[in-house]
Amino acid sequence: MKENILFSKAYIKDIMNGVVILENTSSGIIVFIVSIDTGVSWKVWNGSLWILVDITNMGDVKTKGMTITTLQGITEAQWTSLGLSDKKIRLAWYMEVSSSADVLRLKEIRVNYNIN
Repeated sequence: MKENILFSKAYIKDIMNGVVILENTSSGIIVFIVSIDTGVSWKVWNGSLWILVDITNMGDVKTKGMTITTLQGITEAQWTSLGLSDKKIRLAWYMEVSSSADVLRLKEIRVNYNIN
């Protein structure tokens, strides 16, 4: 993403979950990473904590990046543990197909949030 998703309105409390809508007709790979500091550092949820990812190493992004299942499974408490005090987040994704006939289209990423 070129810009952050801002949820700085006073009535927005925190992130509830993320939703991804995707078209994948073959064995395409897509994984996600997140940043809360405008892309200076990037993290992934590894099932128990947020860990750093080296975005200068696409192998690291591909290996550590969050699958759709992982991203959509992050709970409200886990999002909160990311440290969203500035109320902004940026997402990036790595996509790979093995054949020119494969179709892999990211249609939508939605961040749902709680309100006061």
